[in-house]
Amino acid sequence: MGNSPAKFKVSVVIATYNGELFLSESLDSVLNQSYRNFELIIVDDGSTDSTVDIIRLYAKKDKRIRFYLLSHQGPIHALNFGINKSISKWIARIDQDDIWREDKLEKQIFALKTNNKIVLLGSNCAEIDEKGNITGYFRYPSINFMLKRNLRKFKPFFPHSSAIYIKSLFLKIGGYNPLFYMADDWNLWTEFAKRGVISSVNEPLVKVRKHSSQRSFFDHGRLQINHAVGSSILLYPFMKNIKADQSFLDWVDSELNKYGYYKKRINFTKVKKSYFSQSNFIMKFLVIFRFVVSDFSNTSILLQRFIGLSLTYRLAKKWIKN
Repeated sequence: MGNSPAKFKVSVVIATYNGELFLSESLDSVLNQSYRNFELIIVDDGSTDSTVDIIRLYAKKDKRIRFYLLSHQGPIHALNFGINKSISKWIARIDQDDIWREDKLEKQIFALKTNNKIVLLGSNCAEIDEKGNITGYFRYPSINFMLKRNLRKFKPFFPHSSAIYIKSLFLKIGGYNPLFYMADDWNLWTEFAKRGVISSVNEPLVKVRKHSSQRSFFDHGRLQINHAVGSSILLYPFMKNIKADQSFLDWVDSELNKYGYYKKRINFTKVKKSYFSQSNFIMKFLVIFRFVVSDFSNTSILLQRFIGLSLTYRLAKKWIKN
């Protein structure tokens, strides 16, 4: 079949829930893609605002859109439902408040055609606020080895809305795992990493919006960290026969709390916001300096950006010994 159109048809899947504020921007960014060989599947998870009206309006204008209205059961159910309804070999994800660059799919399809071993592909990103202002840029490794290292050591990884992955492997994995509902994307990436080559396009092909109504702001991100770190621990080769359950995640939670990791991460999130709000290099330096001086153990959080969280390895070894 070679590089036939059918082989590189994409199913773009978006799950919505009360997303009226930013949904139109997200849908426009998909429908205006330079790469046209895709369908857009929208699954609404029981919205109570005008989200469904927006979806119906767009569906009337573009025949590539298929949409489904569900009762409210959460994003994991909605995403798994939508992907099971898709007809393409490749699945591309976008969240209801994020924005794709016009050539996002085109750049990624080119990368997939260049390397047919890739099963999961992301990209660099820009971070934006509620008004769409860019607050920072984030780069990630592009090679398989380094990306898998980032996952194991809980280093920064490309965002959900940048991802495109092969559907058959997604189904073999079992889809998004409800056990890791606060870090379902991170858990899925670790499962892909166990089974094939992952990569990333070294360009900011997506804008990721940060705002206070997101799931990641719930309990200062503690549960999200717990689920992501738990997934990272399971990626070590010697953990391959370990089946995760709630007792495992509860143990990870207690260990992270014991190490004071949650508190340091919460403080670091505040510092990062302050850092990106400064335009002057000296002021940026002072923000970091104060953070370190206030508690020298905060250095470990800064180092995580460069060398990763060594704690994941220690916890994996400790769990095995237990």
